[in-house]
Amino acid sequence: LGVRDTADIVGSCYYSIAADRMAEVCMILGKNDRAAYYRELKDHIDDAIVKAYVSSDGKVGNAMLQGLYVIMLKTGAVRNMTVRYRMISHLAGMIKENGYSLDCGFASVPFLLDVLYDNGYKEEAYRMLFCTKAPSWLYMIQNGATSIWENWCAVKEDGTVTDSSYNHYAYGCVGDFMYRHI
Repeated sequence: LGVRDTADIVGSCYYSIAADRMAEVCMILGKNDRAAYYRELKDHIDDAIVKAYVSSDGKVGNAMLQGLYVIMLKTGAVRNMTVRYRMISHLAGMIKENGYSLDCGFASVPFLLDVLYDNGYKEEAYRMLFCTKAPSWLYMIQNGATSIWENWCAVKEDGTVTDSSYNHYAYGCVGDFMYRHI
C-alpha cells in the first residue's frame, strides 16, 4: 500500500466512525429517522471499506502497519467473523513480531489496546502496555519521562534528545485504557 492508500483507509475508517457517532447522537436527541440514515450510511461505508481493502484471508492489502488493522477493526466494518478473526490474528502476529512494541500513530493508537483486549487478546494488550523497548509507553518512562511525549522516541536509544514536545497528550490515551481495565 502506498501513502495515498493508507490515507484513504484511515479517512474511510474515520468516516465510518463519524457516521456511527452521528447515529448515536441522533438516537439520544430522539431523531430516530436521522439515526436510521446514519446507520445505513455507516453500513454502506463499511461495505465499501471491506470491498476495497480487505481480502478474505483478513489482510488489509499488503499493509504491514499495525495501525491500519487497529483502525479497521475499531470501525466494526468487517462483519464476517471469520475474516475479522483473521484480521485480529494478523494484527497480533505483527505485534509479536515487533517484540510487543508499538507501530501506531495518532489516528489509531487510541484504539490499539481496546481492539486487542476486546477481541480476546488481553495478554497481548498488557504485554504492549508493559513493554520497555522503543517505541512504547514505558520506554518513555525509562528515559526520564514524567509526561507523555509527542513521539515514541523523543529521546533516542543512544540518548539523543530530539526537538519534540515532552508534554503532549496524543499518546496519553493509554490512561483511559488503564482506568477502565486495570
